[in-house]
Amino acid sequence: MWQNASCNRFFTIFATEQLMKKVILILVSCLMAWPLWAQTIDKDSARMVLLTAPGEKPFRVEHELQIGVGDILLMNDLYRNDGAFATPHAPHTDLFAQDVYRGAEMASGTIAFNYTCRTKKWLWFGATIAYAGFYTPAFDRITDRLAYKTREHFVAIMPTIRVSYINRKYITLYSAAAIGGAVAVYEQKPYDAGSAVRTADGKFVFQITALGFSVGYKVYAFAELGAGMRGYFYGGIGYRF
Repeated sequence: MWQNASCNRFFTIFATEQLMKKVILILVSCLMAWPLWAQTIDKDSARMVLLTAPGEKPFRVEHELQIGVGDILLMNDLYRNDGAFATPHAPHTDLFAQDVYRGAEMASGTIAFNYTCRTKKWLWFGATIAYAGFYTPAFDRITDRLAYKTREHFVAIMPTIRVSYINRKYITLYSAAAIGGAVAVYEQKPYDAGSAVRTADGKFVFQITALGFSVGYKVYAFAELGAGMRGYFYGGIGYRF
């Protein structure tokens, strides 16, 4: 009887000591992990840049997504017809002979999607994907019937850098530059019969933004004045997160 009581007491003490060790271990682990948990509780803490100059206010890294439309005036002058970056063997250059004439041309404008990461209060890095399309019909001079259809597609990817001069909560004033490459695809197709003729080549593309501004906070509108594939005037909407 006495032996059973002693055994029970021994196992009780042993179990209590083991439990206390586990409790102490859990408390020590919690104290060691607390700084990490404290950072994840606050969303802004997780986005703070650790490398800041002495005395500099901690800065939150921001990301931006933009979609916009620009004119095709400079795009048309540089990359089509007799432009500096035009393709001499593009089908449409041989299309308008004496027996056909050019119809009304349609263009999509330059549609661009931009992503940028704000690494400093005044500095962004990112990339731009842009598209421009053209459709040109050609008609028979005698019958006025549609003879050919010519389509041109330009798809570009450009790394981008942007610097700002004025940074307010709802207003930002900036300049930017982008340089990259594009694939140009030309397609010429007879209206009545025959297979389409396609050619493709690579092109050097750029965009210089002399002056740009955005108005808004999380969701904002922006407009830019510059020169390049996105045209002289470019604008759209963006989202910061």
